[in-house]
Amino acid sequence: MVYHNQDPLQKAKFLARANYLAEKGKSADLTELRPTARRTPSQNNCFWAWCSLMAETIGDFPEAVARDVKRTILGRKKVYNVFTGEEDYEDYHTHLMSDEEMSDFLTKIKQWAFSEHGWRLPSREDPGYEEMMAQYGKR
Repeated sequence: MVYHNQDPLQKAKFLARANYLAEKGKSADLTELRPTARRTPSQNNCFWAWCSLMAETIGDFPEAVARDVKRTILGRKKVYNVFTGEEDYEDYHTHLMSDEEMSDFLTKIKQWAFSEHGWRLPSREDPGYEEMMAQYGKR
């Protein structure tokens, strides 16, 4: 749940929920949403071009590759069901990353792809990048 604490009603709801969880002794994952520069469209296009390229190489779908690459590089985050209190896990989402976090993620993917599979994924400064983007980019 996202609370916009500049709104007095939203702030009151947030404080009430936080007090409820504290009184019940429940675990809570608090994420501060800070205004940051979100990942750029070119970073997103590069990620999906790489996923499409890898998917074609192994004969799978880009969405499955994207899911498994994120799980391999980032892992999964622990979440709690607000109704049952049960622990579960969910995937990280790149649309929530800052441009710096996405840049780091792309660097890790490139290193992982080469070290684990011998794949050379082209970055913007590499030869073959424009050809890859022409074929697989603009998702």
